[in-house]
Amino acid sequence: MATDPPVFRRLWIGTFPVAGIGTPAGRGEGIWHTRIDLASGRLSPAVQACRTPAPSFLARVPGRDVLHATGEASPEGVVTTWAVEGDALRPLSSIPSLGDSPTHVAVARGLLLACNYGDGTVLAVGLDEDGLPRRPSHALRHDGGGPVLGRQERSHAHSATFTPDGATALVCDLGTDELRRLRLRPPARPGAREDGVAFRFRPGSGPRHAAFRRGGRVLDVVTELSAELVTLTWDGESAAETARRPAQVTTLGQEDLPSHVTPSADGRLLYVGNRGPGTISVFALPDPAGGTALAGPAPLGEVPAGSAWPRHLAVVPGRGGREFIVVAGEQAGRLHVLVRDAAEALPRLLPEEFGTPVPSPAFVLPG
Repeated sequence: MATDPPVFRRLWIGTFPVAGIGTPAGRGEGIWHTRIDLASGRLSPAVQACRTPAPSFLARVPGRDVLHATGEASPEGVVTTWAVEGDALRPLSSIPSLGDSPTHVAVARGLLLACNYGDGTVLAVGLDEDGLPRRPSHALRHDGGGPVLGRQERSHAHSATFTPDGATALVCDLGTDELRRLRLRPPARPGAREDGVAFRFRPGSGPRHAAFRRGGRVLDVVTELSAELVTLTWDGESAAETARRPAQVTTLGQEDLPSHVTPSADGRLLYVGNRGPGTISVFALPDPAGGTALAGPAPLGEVPAGSAWPRHLAVVPGRGGREFIVVAGEQAGRLHVLVRDAAEALPRLLPEEFGTPVPSPAFVLPG
């Protein structure tokens, strides 16, 4: 009986300097690519597409073959822009991030936002019709701090999440324990302005990354310092906490630094990467049709991530209703792959040979 031919999807991989921030890109750092077999989950050998310092986070421009990358450097980083030409990348531009150590870049409605972790500033720059940054750019600055010595001495903008209606961006500020609210201008004249604080976390929480669900009414946030998963409702102006629970499910008591939160492809589950124990926590999301649609996720279990330091997770829908979770194992120097079939509650780690070596991978972007 004939079988369907294999179907592949390209993945772009951002990396973190093997020798640390500020060192030259000479040990394999740069942007890489691989392909995932959507039937088996096996990755092809990774290939370096370009050499550029510390591209630890990537973003594609919708509808354009354009890729933006952070250049995580101190005292001032950069945002680089690349044309995607098949499996190759061609440099288009490089602009200052207007801050220290950009860790996150996001694109929507003709606007690029880059969060500078080092000093808490957020770069805002409009994009032209080809997806390239256009001047002038401006930096949004924020003051404050928190009680955790060595981590909260000042503002540390870690990520920006656009609301589904495109009117607002919410910045997770690890240093001030705040969800900062940025108001966005219309796409015809893209820009952003600081508009206060949408939510204040408990002191010492250290919010790192957020993901919307329920059509933009619910936001799940992982906190790096308190190692929690916080569920918020969003009304367009402010957020309110509805649930809070440990980011770990079965490794409670072990030191953890949650890295990333993302829903499953079918919207039934929520995945949280735990760098300390090297695991992925799995939570069940409430049924949107039920009376508990706005409730917090329910813990299901915790599975090995394949790496001692899973910095980022990318969910890739596969064939036959299955999905794959591609893990950027930064300290392991390897991408690992987990699979979950439609009837399964928890994903399972595929053998190591299904992954591929990459120097210090930090981010995976399905192409």
